[in-house]
Amino acid sequence: SVFDKITNVRSVIKNQATSNELENTKLLQNITDLNLSARSYNCLEKAGVVYIGELALMSVSELAGLKNLGKKSLDEIKNIMESIGFPVGTSKL
Repeated sequence: SVFDKITNVRSVIKNQATSNELENTKLLQNITDLNLSARSYNCLEKAGVVYIGELALMSVSELAGLKNLGKKSLDEIKNIMESIGFPVGTSKL
């Protein structure tokens, strides 16, 4: 039974490592992978946002303060980020 517990702990650690790697991979993806509207994408691109991780680190007020980013675009970005598990404005990272 001791060996079963060790095996279970190892499998849990391995699963956590795999999920962290997948999460990090997702954060390093380009924002083009979010399939944003052209207006939202162009606004983020002009602001210098390249990776999903950069977007995830931004607060709602920072995002809303980007030049030419309107309410519709802000809502679109917030919804997409929430759907992939990285809501804007939370310190989940």
